[in-house]
Amino acid sequence: MRLPENIERFVKNRKPHVTAGADIDNRVLDDSFAAMEETMRAKSVVNQPSIRRIIMKSRITKLAALAAAAVIIIAVLIGVNYFGGSVDMAGVAWGGVIEKIEQIPTVVYKITSVTSYPGENREMSTKSDIYDGGAYGRRMDMYKNGVLSVQKFILVEKKIAYFIWPKKKQYTRFALTDDQATTKEDLPRQYVKSILSEDYTKLGHGNINGIEVEGVEVNKSKLPGGDKDVIRLWVDIETNLPIRIELECMMMESGAQRPTKQVIDDFQWDVEIDTSVFEPNIPGDFTQVEPR
Repeated sequence: MRLPENIERFVKNRKPHVTAGADIDNRVLDDSFAAMEETMRAKSVVNQPSIRRIIMKSRITKLAALAAAAVIIIAVLIGVNYFGGSVDMAGVAWGGVIEKIEQIPTVVYKITSVTSYPGENREMSTKSDIYDGGAYGRRMDMYKNGVLSVQKFILVEKKIAYFIWPKKKQYTRFALTDDQATTKEDLPRQYVKSILSEDYTKLGHGNINGIEVEGVEVNKSKLPGGDKDVIRLWVDIETNLPIRIELECMMMESGAQRPTKQVIDDFQWDVEIDTSVFEPNIPGDFTQVEPR
């Protein structure tokens, strides 16, 4: 088997997820052989060996050339694999992340929280679908252990809020002040601003659901609402927008600090949200109760 075939087999067996494009291969080989030919020409001017020695050196030089090219190609491939991306190694422009998300009026995302109860051998899982319609309003649907637990509607223009408890068939409705109507419970932007304002550690490149990302991590974050032991931010390299936020922390639940893992993901930035999403549509058999 020829040396190039050995190289190809090595790459396929040892680095099956790495692919070097034809442009990279040709450029590396052209540069390698050009350098070697220049060296060979320089040596031929100084030395005038016998024909037999020329033939022997020619055969040896060809093998050496192939071996040198192989080393360079493998080095390039290993470099691509090590850094987890393309050769040009595009990265996140961290300084522009906050500015970009502040200019986006709408976003839809999910929050998944899992709280452990040490000594009780149980966990509580909550999942929330969040719709942030900017100046129009906000909505949250929270599911506890897979069951819809509560819905919250904030109608900014009408300055009205609704809390609905489907299982109890109850709801409450109350007026909002100007400040209450415009103040957002904006976890993603709050977390991103806090992470990038602290002394974060770069995590390098990764892949989330087929999207190339770059991440940073903060230990002992200063975020309010609990001792955020670890918080990570993953940003899409192509769009420079957050794609996933991860927290591992102790949070207050049922009167005690409990280990909690939280993931904010499935972001849809600058998405068009139908205004009907923000209509409570309360069933006629639900009972209105006083605000708690």
